[in-house]
Amino acid sequence: ESMKGGAAQGGGAAVSLGMDVLEAAKAGVVKKAIESVPGMKALLLDGLTSTIVSLVCSQSHALNLQVYAVDLLDNPKRKPIAGFRGVCFLRPTQDNIRVLCRELAEPKFDRYHLFFTNSLPDHFLKDIARADAMQVVQQVHEIFIDFFPMCPDLFSLNVESCMPLEPPSWSAPLFDRICEGIVSVLLSLKLNPVIAYQKNSTIAQKIATEVEERVRTGNHTSDIDLFRFGKSAKQPPLLLLLDRRDDPVTPLLNQWTYTAMIHEILGIHNNRVDMSNVPKWDKNLPEVVLNVNEDDFFKEAEHMEFGELGECLKRTVDDFQRHEGVAVASGSVANLQSIGDIQRFIDRYPEFKKQESTVAKHVALTSELSKAVDERCLLDLSELEQELACTDALTEAFNRVETMMEKREVRSEDKLRLLLLYTLRYQLEGERESRFLERSLRDMLGEESLLRTLPLLKTYAGVAVRGSDIFNKKTVANVAKTMVRRHFEGIKGVPNVLTRHEPLLAARLAAIKAGGVAALRDSEFRVLGANTGAKPQQIVIFIVGGATYAEAKCVSAFNKENAARGVRVVLGSNWIHNTTSFLQDLLRLEAES
Repeated sequence: ESMKGGAAQGGGAAVSLGMDVLEAAKAGVVKKAIESVPGMKALLLDGLTSTIVSLVCSQSHALNLQVYAVDLLDNPKRKPIAGFRGVCFLRPTQDNIRVLCRELAEPKFDRYHLFFTNSLPDHFLKDIARADAMQVVQQVHEIFIDFFPMCPDLFSLNVESCMPLEPPSWSAPLFDRICEGIVSVLLSLKLNPVIAYQKNSTIAQKIATEVEERVRTGNHTSDIDLFRFGKSAKQPPLLLLLDRRDDPVTPLLNQWTYTAMIHEILGIHNNRVDMSNVPKWDKNLPEVVLNVNEDDFFKEAEHMEFGELGECLKRTVDDFQRHEGVAVASGSVANLQSIGDIQRFIDRYPEFKKQESTVAKHVALTSELSKAVDERCLLDLSELEQELACTDALTEAFNRVETMMEKREVRSEDKLRLLLLYTLRYQLEGERESRFLERSLRDMLGEESLLRTLPLLKTYAGVAVRGSDIFNKKTVANVAKTMVRRHFEGIKGVPNVLTRHEPLLAARLAAIKAGGVAALRDSEFRVLGANTGAKPQQIVIFIVGGATYAEAKCVSAFNKENAARGVRVVLGSNWIHNTTSFLQDLLRLEAES
């Protein structure tokens, strides 16, 4: 007899949450799993689901839901707890099933409730049934949260590299992980999409074919209705598979919006920033969390340009200081004249402490960003990066890059960044100049490790490999457009020089908005199934090889601009890159080949 329940399986029985991966994940983990189990609970997780839970449920929220213990399922030192229910939230992997069966053979809790992040194969279900000799398992559900939601319109699979999928290598487990992650996003959002992929990307093509097969076959299970969500939309959703190699410029640029700058300068991993190297920061708090649902300032400033950030932070600090004054005054002995006064002060104290920590966090972060801007000459450096990304002027660019490379205060990594950008733009006509700059940098560095990325970048994303003309060189119209843009930028002046470049993703979104799926040109994309030419309202974009916070900002801005039209985009990838991680990924290409 099948033990698997259907309430949490698929999308037909649940309420639609719209295109919000954070809310979808919270609904799956908190409502379908934790809240559905009454009484005192222990949450049993694996290495990946522990991170998923931390992104959608705070410790205080878990305590309110009577979760009094959280542990890894494979912890051999865990003690039995009488009267507790074990709530397992696991990826359906061979290793996890083996550990789970061992747990059920010697149960440490009165009852077990099993929730899996993806489809549970029948043979795993039979293994669980055989191991449950004491009949402690109460329910088994699939809740399809096999991804890491960073914010409402951004998710990652926390897979650092797709290079093991580059020929001649092939990692079947990695390929399966990516397909499983994408399928779980589609199921959590209740989407049965048209699938389009970048034609010059073998990996995107294989992922598209496999995802289409999983949609058609119920994710390779006997549940062929898994992707049927009731009434079908007039304009079917779109899953668009892109490849990082088509836009290698965006991850090489310094960015000037808040989250992107934090990631570039300090690094963000699973919405957490390592503060251990930040001077004057409380060493008892080695990291801080950036969460749009729990941090009002970050929600407002997430994609705010650096120039606007100071004024926004000043307002927040001033507001806090006003509240602090009121709290101190009302908390003085003279003013606490009744039990009611004392109760009101105690009730407000947690909110006061939370606001205090939020202000301290963002003051520290912005101070670190400001220090980096000054110490690393980022204003001058970024202006030159933007010039390389947006303007065709070979000789002038060469002279400016050479001059910048001679500056001692510019870091080696930033000099390399300039060389890579120069090489991408002038790979054909500026080959001699690129070699000269490479020799100069090699002489400065005295070692080869950083420079190994240069030939790897040309192999991975050079002009012969890219499917799109990211530098607008091929057509007379595009050359004219570039000249007009330069003219008007000159008129408008300085404010634009640090933010002129737009990721290629912005052009893709604009094309789909204007012309629907039909706007995806046959020379660059292939659409699986019938291309209706409809303009999709729901779009999931997955970038193979890593996304960036610059692209996340693009999607966020697009969603705000098109909210009234009901169009919404979710961006996902195997990893969220900054320049350092992108260059490390290129070095993996060398190892794979």
